[in-house]
Amino acid sequence: MKLRVELDLTPQELTELTQNHQVLWQNLQMQFWSQVSQQMMKMSPLGGFYPMPGQNNDERGGPRE
Repeated sequence: MKLRVELDLTPQELTELTQNHQVLWQNLQMQFWSQVSQQMMKMSPLGGFYPMPGQNNDERGGPRE
């Protein structure tokens, strides 16, 4: 499986974010997991719910066999 992720940041956004690497990392994680979950839902026969990191992984979290 090949997974392609594109990050859409302007040069100014990149400059602002890199001044605070914690914010940059959180933003990259959000964009990454948002795209991963969207692609997973397209591929999943169940169209399952994939929670973002840091959210409660309750009974809705991910497909269960």
